[in-house]
Amino acid sequence: MTKQMTKPLFLIDLDDTILQTARKMSSEDVRHVAALDKHGQPLSFTNNTQRAFIDWLLTTADVVPVTARSVDAFKRVQLPFSQGAICAHGAVMLNANGEIDETWHNHTKQQLVKYRVNLSEIQQHLVQIGESLGLSLRTWIVEEEGTATYALAKHNNQGDDVLISVENKLKQVMDLSGFYIHRNANNLAILPNALHKKFAVQEWLRRDREQHGERPVLGFGDSLSDMGFLQECHWWATPRQGQLAEHIYQSLVMSGESL
Repeated sequence: MTKQMTKPLFLIDLDDTILQTARKMSSEDVRHVAALDKHGQPLSFTNNTQRAFIDWLLTTADVVPVTARSVDAFKRVQLPFSQGAICAHGAVMLNANGEIDETWHNHTKQQLVKYRVNLSEIQQHLVQIGESLGLSLRTWIVEEEGTATYALAKHNNQGDDVLISVENKLKQVMDLSGFYIHRNANNLAILPNALHKKFAVQEWLRRDREQHGERPVLGFGDSLSDMGFLQECHWWATPRQGQLAEHIYQSLVMSGESL
């Protein structure tokens, strides 16, 4: 009798890992619509290689997105994920039917409630910093089901480097103990230490072992902040052009390693 193959579990970040906005794509890339904006217009895309990779994954593995996207933004992703998802940096889990896992949501709500006042203060500082630096910023507190999760700032077509100045200024004017910063491309997120993709992945894997036993777990992400959940996997990978890959490369260069 042929032994049935154990299906691996693949935990995958989305933006800048397997899809991206048009401005980050080559003019030669064939663009497949991968996500829509709030108005139903194409916002993010995959190229041919990414689309083939996604098709292969969905055929051979159980694939669970682990994304910073809100639930609303995730539901505008035009890729056929069917195993559920981890959203909002781990604040929310969705089951296979796309419904919010109430057990996990109640847990994160209890963890995050004490940060609401601080997040409001952070958001106010971001507005003031943008004005003082002469920048056009969008800033808001990301909420899920009425729970404040983290503060976010994006620039309006001014170059991603301006967010470095915003981050440095924020650290000068406010005590951010109890928080960590995720800055990648046009995203500057200030998150409570209680909120992390890693914590949601740990709980997801605990439940998965109860249901499936031990099986191969693979992770894929592009950001330094993804390392937390990637380290929960047996193997992990990163796209060759991304924040994590660049950091690894530069670290090797600085250490004098032959490349």
